[in-house]
Amino acid sequence: MTKQLLTAAAGLMLFATSLWAQVINVNQADAEALTQLSGVGSVIAERIIVEREDGGDFSSAEEVAERVDGLGDSFVEDNEGRIGF
Repeated sequence: MTKQLLTAAAGLMLFATSLWAQVINVNQADAEALTQLSGVGSVIAERIIVEREDGGDFSSAEEVAERVDGLGDSFVEDNEGRIGF
């Protein structure tokens, strides 16, 4: 019984980790998906979308941080490996 509980707990932890680590394509994501990134709420998500529509696709996390008001170095660091293009 204990072994089964430990196995189930380990599986749940792996599942939760995989959800958290999902890569978000900032050039295609809608506002809801963008809010899954650290430091991005609904206002910043809308700013990302407007900047993407006005200025074209992003090519790096650093570029997102430079072009979108309210984002900076911590956005890049906190979302390392979670931002796709």
